[in-house]
Amino acid sequence: MDKEVFALSSEGESDDCSVKEWIQSIQDNCAPDRLSEADKVIDGSVGGLGKAFENVLGTNRAVPLFEFRKPAGVRVANIEDKVTQAEQAIIDNHRKFGKAPQLFKQDE
Repeated sequence: MDKEVFALSSEGESDDCSVKEWIQSIQDNCAPDRLSEADKVIDGSVGGLGKAFENVLGTNRAVPLFEFRKPAGVRVANIEDKVTQAEQAIIDNHRKFGKAPQLFKQDE
C-alpha cells in the first residue's frame, strides 16, 4: 500500500504524493502533512487538524485527525447517510487496525 500514489492536478498544476510519503510526514510531525500540501493544487479540502489526536477505539494509541472538506457527491438530502457511512468506515478501520504493527530489532 505504501507504493500507492495520490496524483493530484488542477489547471496545469500537479503534485504527487505516495502513501509512504504521507504517513512518513505524519510520523515526522510535519504540519501541514504531505497529502495536505499536495492537495493545495486542487482545493485544499484535505487537511490534518494540526496536533489534534484521538485514540483508536479500545486502545491508548493516539492517531492524527484529518478533515475532508467539500466531499464530492454529498448533498443536503443524503448528508445523514453519508455521515453514517463515513462513521461506520472509521469504526471498522479502528477495529481492523486497532493494533499497530510493531518494529522489532533483529539480532545480528
